[in-house]
Amino acid sequence: MPEEIFVTRSSMPPFEEYVAEIRNLWETHWLTNMGAKHEAFREALCAYWKAGERGIDLFTNGHMALELSLQAMNRRRMLSCATGSRLCFVISSQMISRWTRGRSKR
Repeated sequence: MPEEIFVTRSSMPPFEEYVAEIRNLWETHWLTNMGAKHEAFREALCAYWKAGERGIDLFTNGHMALELSLQAMNRRRMLSCATGSRLCFVISSQMISRWTRGRSKR
């Protein structure tokens, strides 16, 4: 009988390999942002993209990236970029609405 191929079964590494990979997470109890894995990944991306001193920031999702961008840049300019760009997050309409309401109260 041929070996069955399960299309919904996840591909998993050997258990020992997996445990070795997460051992540092277990020992440090640091599972979230700015931990050793996070920093190693960020540094690898910086090296790959030759980011140098500009650096690269990692975000948990597009919403967080867009929110920080709106806060860090001139909001009016950022809003026009977000609405005029072909590359727009779905969340951008919510962000633009929120920042526009905030600006009208000033």
